[in-house]
Amino acid sequence: MSLSIMTGSEIEAYLGDHLEARMSRMKDRIRALPTETAASVALRFASELTEFAAYELAGRCPSTTLSRLILTSAELERTAEDPAFNPHASSAGDPTIGRL
Repeated sequence: MSLSIMTGSEIEAYLGDHLEARMSRMKDRIRALPTETAASVALRFASELTEFAAYELAGRCPSTTLSRLILTSAELERTAEDPAFNPHASSAGDPTIGRL
């Protein structure tokens, strides 16, 4: 069935099932990474998804909400780069993300 002919609740159920399965696979892949890298990779994905959500919500929610989301995304990215959380952090970023 095409998403364009589904009702709102059908789309939500369809995406929910697929999202849950994809998130499960993504977490399995992250868990398979070296311990010192896994948290940083997870934080980077969280950052990217948070920023994506902010831009998707642009024009539909208050600017204060968008600002909070963008600042949260930036904080997640900074935490991912913090050597206290990722001893391999560098300004070049983690190449592991592209492989997941």
